[in-house]
Amino acid sequence: MPRITCFYFFVLACFLSSCGDNPYYQDIKSIDGSWSFADSLHFSMPAPDTLSPFAMFLHVEHTKDYPFQNMYVRLSTNFPSGRRASDLINIDLADKAGMWFGKCGSQTCVISAPLRQNFSFSEAGTYNITLEQYTRTENLNGVNEVGIELWQDL
Repeated sequence: MPRITCFYFFVLACFLSSCGDNPYYQDIKSIDGSWSFADSLHFSMPAPDTLSPFAMFLHVEHTKDYPFQNMYVRLSTNFPSGRRASDLINIDLADKAGMWFGKCGSQTCVISAPLRQNFSFSEAGTYNITLEQYTRTENLNGVNEVGIELWQDL
């Protein structure tokens, strides 16, 4: 039994230390409590290399008064070569019982939701990323911050 416990502890320690202490890239945009459908957020992210694996996260800070269980965002990527790609992404912010995911304080919650994991950049250069709120409302109330984080995935 102790060998199995030590093995699981070792696996857990390796998993928790798989990412570095600091993100390779982090850009968090402040939103004044309401994210309009018309307000796109733009990020310019240099690709560190095309060989190493990375993990990309969507950072969201919202109030506890946020009116939905989830958030839809459209993530559009312009590659260094000029190629474009777009994805509609559903981010779950709470479970079905209404319990918020992430770290919550007295007024707000912060979540880093995975967008892509264990991927390598296909092209060297700068990637331009646009995020648009795509929820079924013109103004998405209760959103304070939205950003992108890129971590090396060891």
